[in-house]
Formats: sequence, C-alpha cells, structure tokens
Amino acid sequence: MSSKRKINHSFPTIVTDRFVMREIVSDDQPFIYQGLSHPEVIRYYGISFEDLEATKEQMDWFERLKKEETGIWWAICSKTDHSFLGAGGLNDIDHTHRKAEVGFWLLPQHWGKGIMRETMPEILKYGFGRLNLHRIEGFVEHEWKRRT
Repeated sequence: MSSKRKINHSFPTIVTDRFVMREIVSDDQPFIYQGLSHPEVIRYYGISFEDLEATKEQMDWFERLKKEETGIWWAICSKTDHSFLGAGGLNDIDHTHRKAEVGFWLLPQHWGKGIMRETMPEILKYGFGRLNLHRIEGFVEHEWKRRT
C-alpha cells in the first residue's frame, strides 16, 4: 500500500465554532492583496506584492498547489458574515517523506482574537489525519515580538 494519500479534488470546507475555512477563489484576490501588501503582515511573512495585479501570482500559486497536490490553503472567514479574515494552509507537501510546511497570515485588524488558536488545529488535523503526514514544519521569523 502506497504512503501517498491524494488531496481530495473536491475542496474540503472546514467549519469551527466561529469560522469557515473554504477554498480561496478569484474574488478573494483583493483581500489577498490587502494582506500581502500590509506592512505589519509582510513584516512577518516572506512574500509581498506591490499592486493588485501582482497578487495574481499568489492566486496562481494557490491553484498550482491544488493541481500538483503539493499543498492546500484555505480562506479563513467569519462564520457569521463570511468576511475574509486571512489565510492558512499546508504547502511543500512531500508525500514520500510524509511532511509539509504550515503557513498562515491574518489581516491585522483580526489579530489577537484567537482566530489561529481555533483554526490552526483544524489545518494540522487535516494534514495528519486526511493526508497521513508525519511531520508538519512551521518557520517563525526570529524578529517577531509579541504585541502588547
């Protein structure tokens, strides 16, 4: 039996008590740009974009992850009004070695509200349970300082 577990082609929506984690779609591009051009977000994140059009590169990356089965990223949205709060997921999935990298970011106005505390376990559960991974790595910027 192969250790490679394919990513489900019908995108999995995850619902928590307060949030809906759904597929990132083209209508999310302005929100992706808002996050990945915001100085406070990109300070802790390795990618940034100068304008909305350049953000198409990130949208293509999300699609490529799905198509090549090397990752899966969700839009993190409010359960009450479905507003976009941020994104998180797994990338650099290595099915042979059963490992991946986890990443996430939130729009700054949503920091400190326990969003990642509620959604990150679901991302990890998906990786370990549904994808049968053994290791998920997260890289942290060493200059990060806790907001007071």
